[in-house]
Amino acid sequence: MAYRLVFERAAEKALKKRVRPDHAERIREALAALAEDPYPRNSRILQNTENRRLRVGDYRIIYFVEEPEAGESGDSFGTVFILDVGHRQGIYG
Repeated sequence: MAYRLVFERAAEKALKKRVRPDHAERIREALAALAEDPYPRNSRILQNTENRRLRVGDYRIIYFVEEPEAGESGDSFGTVFILDVGHRQGIYG
């Protein structure tokens, strides 16, 4: 099943301004992979939330997965909300 990616404003701004250009391509590849599988082996659930984080080198992608309703038809999509992207030293604070 494929998932839609929905970017929060903070994540869009981060990709444009906070992420170094040499890391941006790896992050875009990781985001594309999240659209196919939002639960990769190297993702973790953040404590006390339903949010997840994905490690991409020194950067982190913070996201939330919304599964499709069980009663919907087979062509429905889940949604991955990309909440924020940033360097590991400043993303959690």
